[in-house]
Amino acid sequence: MLLSEIAEKLGLETRGGDVDILRPSLVEDAGSGCLCLATSAKYARQAESAGVAALLTSDDVSTPLPVIVSPKPRVAFAGVLALFDHRPGVPVGVDATANVSRSASIDPTAAIGPNVCIEDNVRIGAGVEVCAGCFIGAGSVLGSETRLGPGAVVYYNCLIGERVRIQANTVIGSEGYGYEFDGERHVPVPHIGRVIIEDDVEIGANCCVDRAKTGATVIGAGSKIDNLVQVGHGVVIGPGTLLAGQVGIGGSTKIGAFSILAGQVGVADNTALGDRTIVTAQSGVVSELEGREMYMGTPARKVSEMRRILAALTRLPDLVRRVRALEQGGNESKNR
Repeated sequence: MLLSEIAEKLGLETRGGDVDILRPSLVEDAGSGCLCLATSAKYARQAESAGVAALLTSDDVSTPLPVIVSPKPRVAFAGVLALFDHRPGVPVGVDATANVSRSASIDPTAAIGPNVCIEDNVRIGAGVEVCAGCFIGAGSVLGSETRLGPGAVVYYNCLIGERVRIQANTVIGSEGYGYEFDGERHVPVPHIGRVIIEDDVEIGANCCVDRAKTGATVIGAGSKIDNLVQVGHGVVIGPGTLLAGQVGIGGSTKIGAFSILAGQVGVADNTALGDRTIVTAQSGVVSELEGREMYMGTPARKVSEMRRILAALTRLPDLVRRVRALEQGGNESKNR
């Protein structure tokens, strides 16, 4: 693709001559024929030495190479990657090996792959792609342009919005983890609610989103969830929220809009996090957190407070030695 063609598709300007682009690249895998993302003068120099054809950069980076200029180069680079994304898709239509209920409604532009099972009264919108081996339970709805990766499971009566991406082997609408002890055994509590995933949500591979006991577990519009994340029953996640890998959220918790939970964060059930809360990696949230703050540690505290605690802990060995010395001095005085 010509550099000028790429710029035109992205609505951006070029500087310098026009060149053929074989592929997009980052600095670490740059080479001949590449359009390389260079977010600084340092990266631009590294890309130039690698022999790339052109750069995608901001207006303040100087280079002798042809460039596409963007005020947000990283965002523009995502668009470039999309232009070069030629991954194989599922052919439009229903594969002969799929098991589809007669009462299911499937838009003629949808693509249903091999060995898919679609139960009664399922509704599948325009441009939906369902990869091989997926299961969609009775009464569930998939909005237009949604994609289910191989082996994904959507249990009964779940509502999936438009342009949702669910990666391989993720399970939506599984039974929530709830039991009551009757004095002799743990009695399972039926979960008869549903899961609602709003528009433009992306969920990684091997995640689990449990259905609610009564109401709904809700993933807000535009939220992005990494691999290996557990969302408990009745959780409500606000729009635009980011959950990194191995996050676990207990039941009936509310996560505010545009919050960020870093890797391996655990959130206890029946808690609440305000809008735009940030929780750093491996923290444990056990109580309500005020929004628009950053938290860390277990139990999670505001970063400013936790840093003071950690600074004090580094002095603890010296304080222990001093206390022991004082105690020994006191004992010697008593012995006299």
